[in-house]
Amino acid sequence: MTTTLQPPPSPPTLAEPRGYPVIGHALDYRLNPLSFYSHCAEYGDFVRLRFGPHPVYFLNHPDLIKEVFVTKGSSFLARAEGRESRFFDPLFGHGLAVSEGTFWRRQRRLMQPIFQRSHLADYGGWAVAQMRAQLDTWPVGDVTDIRPVMARCARRIITKIVFGEAGLAHLDSLEAVLNAALKEYDNRDRNWLLYLMPEHFPTPSNRRYHEAVEAMNQWIYAAIAAGREHNPDRGDMLCQLLKVQDDTGVGMGDRELRDELVNVIVGHDTLPDVFCWAWWQIAHYPDWEDRLVEEWQTVLGGRSPSMEDIPRLPLTEWTVKETLRLYPLAWVTGRVATQDCAIAGQPIHAGENVVMCQWVTHRDSRWFDHPNSFNPQRWAPDAAQRIPTHAYYPFGGGPRACIGQGLTMLEAVLLLADIGQRFKLRPLPGQTMVPHPGPSFSLRPPHGLQVQILAR
Repeated sequence: MTTTLQPPPSPPTLAEPRGYPVIGHALDYRLNPLSFYSHCAEYGDFVRLRFGPHPVYFLNHPDLIKEVFVTKGSSFLARAEGRESRFFDPLFGHGLAVSEGTFWRRQRRLMQPIFQRSHLADYGGWAVAQMRAQLDTWPVGDVTDIRPVMARCARRIITKIVFGEAGLAHLDSLEAVLNAALKEYDNRDRNWLLYLMPEHFPTPSNRRYHEAVEAMNQWIYAAIAAGREHNPDRGDMLCQLLKVQDDTGVGMGDRELRDELVNVIVGHDTLPDVFCWAWWQIAHYPDWEDRLVEEWQTVLGGRSPSMEDIPRLPLTEWTVKETLRLYPLAWVTGRVATQDCAIAGQPIHAGENVVMCQWVTHRDSRWFDHPNSFNPQRWAPDAAQRIPTHAYYPFGGGPRACIGQGLTMLEAVLLLADIGQRFKLRPLPGQTMVPHPGPSFSLRPPHGLQVQILAR
C-alpha cells in the first residue's frame, strides 16, 4: 500500500465532468449521489462541478480535505443555505450540527463536559442495560428484519441517556418524528415535483412531519421546565446541561437546550445502520467471526461489557472502524466559503461550495489496500498509523468533528460484543445489501437486513 501522500494537483486548470445545459451536474447527482461522486474522482482530486449556475468544488485528497477542515477552516461555514437545510430547520433548530460562529463556539464549550469520560462510562452502562433487556426477548430461531429491531433499541438507549428513565414514556413520540422526517425527506428525494415545492408545502407526509415535531417539542419543553423546577441529579444529559454555564455565568435557554438535545438524538439515529452493515460483513467472513467470538468469550465470558473492557476488545473496535470506513455515517460533507480564499492555490470565492465524499475517499486504493474489501486488520496499530489522517473521517474533521463520536464508538463496540457473544445473526440468502440510492441521514440499506437469530 502507498503510504506517502502524493501532492494534490496544481491550479489553474481543473477538470470538469460533462454536465447538462442550465442544470449542470444536478441531475446526475440526484439520480445516484454515490456513483456520481465516484465518477467525479476519476477526473482527479480537485474537480469543478456545477449545480445550476453555482460552482461546486469536489475534493478527494487528504491534504485538500485538511485545508478545508483545519488549515483554512475559519474561511468556511459548515452549512450552506438551501432546500435541504431549510427542510430540516424545524427538527434541528440551531444545534451544533448546523450553527456557526460565536454561537457555535459557545454551544460547543457548553456541550463538551457531558461527553467527558466519566459520563461516557455511565452512558455505556445504560446502553448495555437497555440492550440486555431487549436481548432477553429475542426469539431464537425466528427470522426478522434486524434494522427496525436495532432502531427501536437505539432510540430507547438515547432517550434514556438524554432524558433519564422518565423519557422512555415518550419513546413513541420520538419515533414518530424521526420516522416522519425520514419519510418526507425520502419522498422529496425521489420526486422532482415535491423537491421543487416549498419546504412547508402541506403534503400529507409533510404535515405529519411538522405535527410530529410539534408533539416532540411539547414534551421536551415540559421535561426542561420540570428539570429547572426540581433540579434533579439523575446523571442524564438534560440534568447535566441544566447545570453548565459559560464564562459569564449564563447557561442555555430552553430553545438552546431543546436544539442540542434533538441534535444528539438525531445523530444517534444512524447507529442501527452500523449494526446492519457490521453483521452483514461478519457473516460473510466466518474466520473473522471466529476470532471475534474468541475475544468475546475470553474477555467477557457471558457478562455484560463495560467501558473498562474496551482496551481488551481490539478486534471488536477494528470491526466497527472498518464498518465505518466502508459505510460511513456521514457519507458526504460540504462547506461554503465565507470569504475569498484558496485551496492548493485554487481560488475559492465567498459563497462557493466545496464538497468531500467519505464514501469515495474511504475507498481510495492509494490509502487502503483492496479498498472495497472488509479487512478489520487494517486497523491494527502498525497498519493504522500508515493511513493518512484525513483519508478516514467518518465523523468529519477539524474543530467541527462530531462531538458525539466517542459515544458512538463506545456504544457500537459494547453492543456488538454483547449481542455477538449471545447470538449469531445469519442473513437470509438471496439478499443484496447496497446503500439506499438516495442516502439521507446515513448509508442505510433500503430494504433492511433479514436475519435468522440463532443462539451462540
